[in-house]
Amino acid sequence: MFTRCGRVKLDFSQRVKDLAARSRNPSHHALTMIVRAIGAKVVSVSRITMRDSTTYCSIFLDDNNRKPILRLYFNAKNSKSVGVFTAQPDKAETRHKINDVSDIYSFAQSIEATIKNCR
Repeated sequence: MFTRCGRVKLDFSQRVKDLAARSRNPSHHALTMIVRAIGAKVVSVSRITMRDSTTYCSIFLDDNNRKPILRLYFNAKNSKSVGVFTAQPDKAETRHKINDVSDIYSFAQSIEATIKNCR
Protein backbone atom coordinates (compact mmCIF):
# COMPACT_ATOMS: atom_id res chain seq x y z
CA MET A 1 0.00 0.00 0.00
CA PHE A 2 1.39 3.41 -0.98
CA THR A 3 0.75 6.85 0.44
CA ARG A 4 0.54 10.05 -1.57
CA CYS A 5 4.27 10.65 -1.38
CA GLY A 6 4.99 7.17 -2.78
CA ARG A 7 6.44 5.56 0.33
CA VAL A 8 5.35 2.19 1.56
CA LYS A 9 2.98 2.47 4.50
CA LEU A 10 3.76 -0.01 7.27
CA ASP A 11 1.15 -1.18 9.68
CA PHE A 12 1.52 -0.21 13.34
CA SER A 13 2.76 -3.61 14.55
CA GLN A 14 5.53 -3.65 11.94
CA ARG A 15 6.67 -0.15 12.96
CA VAL A 16 6.81 -1.23 16.60
CA LYS A 17 8.87 -4.31 15.70
CA ASP A 18 11.27 -2.21 13.61
CA LEU A 19 11.74 0.33 16.39
CA ALA A 20 12.34 -2.40 18.97
CA ALA A 21 14.94 -4.03 16.74
CA ARG A 22 16.80 -0.73 16.28
CA SER A 23 16.71 0.24 19.94
CA ARG A 24 18.22 -3.09 21.02
CA ASN A 25 21.55 -2.12 19.49
CA PRO A 26 24.08 -2.94 22.23
CA SER A 27 26.51 -0.29 20.96
CA HIS A 28 23.93 2.46 21.52
CA HIS A 29 23.33 1.33 25.07
CA ALA A 30 27.04 0.96 25.81
CA LEU A 31 27.77 4.44 24.50
CA THR A 32 24.85 5.90 26.44
CA MET A 33 26.28 4.41 29.62
CA ILE A 34 29.71 5.86 28.79
CA VAL A 35 28.20 9.31 28.19
CA ARG A 36 26.31 8.98 31.49
CA ALA A 37 29.58 8.13 33.26
CA ILE A 38 31.28 11.17 31.72
CA GLY A 39 28.31 13.42 32.49
CA ALA A 40 28.05 12.19 36.09
CA LYS A 41 30.83 14.62 36.98
CA VAL A 42 28.54 17.51 36.03
CA VAL A 43 24.87 16.43 36.46
CA SER A 44 22.81 13.59 37.88
CA VAL A 45 23.01 10.46 35.73
CA SER A 46 19.22 10.21 35.54
CA ARG A 47 19.10 13.49 33.58
CA ILE A 48 20.98 11.99 30.61
CA THR A 49 18.61 10.13 28.28
CA MET A 50 18.68 8.37 24.91
CA ARG A 51 16.21 8.40 22.00
CA ASP A 52 16.64 6.17 19.00
CA SER A 53 15.54 7.07 15.48
CA THR A 54 16.02 5.54 12.04
CA THR A 55 19.24 7.34 11.10
CA TYR A 56 20.88 8.08 14.46
CA CYS A 57 20.54 7.77 18.20
CA SER A 58 20.39 11.00 20.20
CA ILE A 59 21.52 11.58 23.75
CA PHE A 60 19.85 14.51 25.49
CA LEU A 61 19.89 16.28 28.80
CA ASP A 62 16.53 16.16 30.62
CA ASP A 63 14.99 14.23 27.69
CA ASN A 64 14.68 17.59 25.94
CA ASN A 65 15.47 17.80 22.21
CA ARG A 66 16.56 21.42 22.74
CA LYS A 67 19.39 20.16 24.95
CA PRO A 68 21.31 17.72 22.73
CA ILE A 69 24.59 16.29 23.97
CA LEU A 70 25.55 14.04 21.07
CA ARG A 71 24.32 11.76 18.31
CA LEU A 72 25.44 8.24 17.53
CA TYR A 73 25.56 7.27 13.86
CA PHE A 74 25.89 3.48 13.98
CA ASN A 75 23.42 2.42 11.30
CA ALA A 76 25.99 2.39 8.49
CA LYS A 77 27.70 -0.97 7.98
CA ASN A 78 31.23 0.30 7.36
CA SER A 79 31.55 3.56 9.26
CA LYS A 80 30.50 4.53 12.73
CA SER A 81 30.62 8.09 13.96
CA VAL A 82 29.69 10.30 16.88
CA GLY A 83 28.36 13.84 16.52
CA VAL A 84 29.25 16.00 19.52
CA PHE A 85 27.35 19.26 19.97
CA THR A 86 29.05 22.50 20.97
CA ALA A 87 27.92 25.05 23.54
CA GLN A 88 24.31 26.28 23.69
CA PRO A 89 24.23 29.43 21.51
CA ASP A 90 24.98 27.79 18.16
CA LYS A 91 24.58 24.05 18.97
CA ALA A 92 26.81 23.07 16.07
CA GLU A 93 27.43 19.36 15.63
CA THR A 94 30.92 18.05 14.92
CA ARG A 95 31.09 14.49 13.60
CA HIS A 96 33.97 12.20 14.45
CA LYS A 97 34.58 8.70 13.12
CA ILE A 98 35.23 6.08 15.76
CA ASN A 99 36.51 2.52 15.51
CA ASP A 100 35.55 1.26 18.94
CA VAL A 101 33.00 2.11 21.61
CA SER A 102 35.77 3.17 23.99
CA ASP A 103 36.86 5.91 21.55
CA ILE A 104 34.09 8.09 23.03
CA TYR A 105 36.32 8.80 26.03
CA SER A 106 38.54 10.97 23.82
CA PHE A 107 35.60 13.43 23.57
CA ALA A 108 35.00 13.59 27.34
CA GLN A 109 35.98 17.25 27.68
CA SER A 110 33.64 18.28 24.85
CA ILE A 111 30.79 16.24 26.32
CA GLU A 112 31.29 17.76 29.78
CA ALA A 113 31.37 21.29 28.32
CA THR A 114 28.17 20.66 26.37
CA ILE A 115 26.39 19.35 29.46
CA LYS A 116 27.56 22.31 31.56
CA ASN A 117 26.20 24.75 28.98
CA CYS A 118 22.85 22.91 28.71
CA ARG A 119 22.08 23.10 32.43
